[in-house]
Amino acid sequence: MLLVAATVMAWWTWGTWPDVLVDFGQQLYLAWQIAEGRVLYTDLAFYNGPLSQYMNALALKTFGVGLQTIVVLNLFWMGLLILLLNHALTMIGGRLSAFAACLVFVLLFGFGHYVGISNYNYVCPYSHEMTHGLILSLSSMVCVWHSRRFGLPMLAAAGSLLGLAFLTKAEVFVAGAAGAGTALLLTLLVRSSDGSSNLTRAAGFFTGFLVPPVLVFLLLRLGMSSDQALAGTIGSWVAVMNQDLTNLAFFRQGMGLTDVPGNLALMAAWAGRYAAVIITVALLSLAARRSVVREGVLTVVTLVGLTGILWVFWDGIAWRHAARGLLPALLIMGTIPAVRFFRPDGDPGERERLIRRVSTIVFALALLGKMALNARIYHYGFVLAMPATLVLVVALFDWIPKALRQYGGSVLVFRAGAFVLVAGLVFAYLSMQGQIMARKDRWVVGPVGDRMRVDALRGELVNKALEVFPEMIEKGQTLAVLPEGVMLNYLLRRSNPTPYTNFMPTEVILFGESAMLEAFREHPPDWIALAHKDTSEFGFRFFGQDYGQALHAWIMEAYQPVGVVGAIPLKTHQYGILLLKRKES
Repeated sequence: MLLVAATVMAWWTWGTWPDVLVDFGQQLYLAWQIAEGRVLYTDLAFYNGPLSQYMNALALKTFGVGLQTIVVLNLFWMGLLILLLNHALTMIGGRLSAFAACLVFVLLFGFGHYVGISNYNYVCPYSHEMTHGLILSLSSMVCVWHSRRFGLPMLAAAGSLLGLAFLTKAEVFVAGAAGAGTALLLTLLVRSSDGSSNLTRAAGFFTGFLVPPVLVFLLLRLGMSSDQALAGTIGSWVAVMNQDLTNLAFFRQGMGLTDVPGNLALMAAWAGRYAAVIITVALLSLAARRSVVREGVLTVVTLVGLTGILWVFWDGIAWRHAARGLLPALLIMGTIPAVRFFRPDGDPGERERLIRRVSTIVFALALLGKMALNARIYHYGFVLAMPATLVLVVALFDWIPKALRQYGGSVLVFRAGAFVLVAGLVFAYLSMQGQIMARKDRWVVGPVGDRMRVDALRGELVNKALEVFPEMIEKGQTLAVLPEGVMLNYLLRRSNPTPYTNFMPTEVILFGESAMLEAFREHPPDWIALAHKDTSEFGFRFFGQDYGQALHAWIMEAYQPVGVVGAIPLKTHQYGILLLKRKES
């Protein structure tokens, strides 16, 4: 059933997964350039770990350069993630709840497209470091769970997987460290089945953790200085420690820090809705009192009643904010098993189940940290809010109904209510997705092997650029697209001679405008394309006016305009791409 659901979702969303200009173009471009022989961190500026980009480059080198190669590879990784989720969730709940949660993953997260920009799905993610890191971190935690049975080798494997996650992105590594670390700490409190000491078990885990980063540092050191190799190994931690970057309005708003009182009120309101519905359905469950007749009647009442309530109030429900209550819900769900674990009369088998439950909740909470006061399913939530959502599904289909059964409540009644609530959430988001995808029915961009469905506005202009630009930019000539749009480099198969692929406020702050300007002076591209991009969400509206003025001024002095597709960019709200050619010296 999961395979059928995934197949249907893939067919329905086919080609809509990448964005034509934002983010994902960098993923394709970097992998292509590495496959061509350029080196990450020296020839190509990058601020995440090296694992994902080199893995994608290997795929392109082996199976051919094309979007379709990355899509097939990512569908494989998504299938692996579904198997991993099913295994992990079965271990903390049961087969039914794991199936329900995995189905929610397939329908809600795997192929999701809930905002105008694509990339927030597992087929063409804005950052492969997020999806790869998630798989590695979750795998590390699950390996710790199995260490009671398989001993020290499994702990070493868990550490190595976490070490690989360190080579992706900070937020998913932190979640993995929190989840696996919690599982390890609680496991050490339970006597080992193979007689090994706590010191030996901990040493095995940390030794395994150190191996991947040390090995990658040594490999990077073969082609660059020690400082560059260390920065590459550390990856996104350099960006995390940059306060000028983390204080940008975009990241503060994403975390919910721009309106703390308002976001706390919204969180409390949604937590209250969660509690009201769960308590009401729980009371209906308890009312059954082991009576088959009452159970049947109350099951129908629950199904029909909740469906009717959702139908009546549907338009008034702000489904986009439905994840706001996840944080308090997980805090409550995590406290209960943590307290039970430390009871002196707890049996070992029960403690192992509690270890799995507590560490999973810690893992989910750690991922929510980047959007603590602004939890959401859309945007970054496709990774950051996904585990928390699935844990809530497991609680609704397993933990809560089984707890009610101990007091005579009906599992069937409560699961009927859970089904209506989860189905309503999924239907609401699929409806949003359908509306956004309807804008992409007409326009297909890119040659065979790189085709994608895009919105009409940018699709028409990018298609025009792909038609006109090759007539002017000869093969072998170089091109830089500013401030964003390296997808054009990839689709045209024209490289940028500078290390920089993106000139958004984040990259300008992180790498420095002076370094970018120096790179352009030393290796000036033959052509430059200025693509319209309003970056107001970062606190700066236009490149060349509100930031990057020195680089823009040098470009306008050293290059001359030769053509424009659409409107003149970086002037008004209208979209366009201006092509400039380097002046003869």
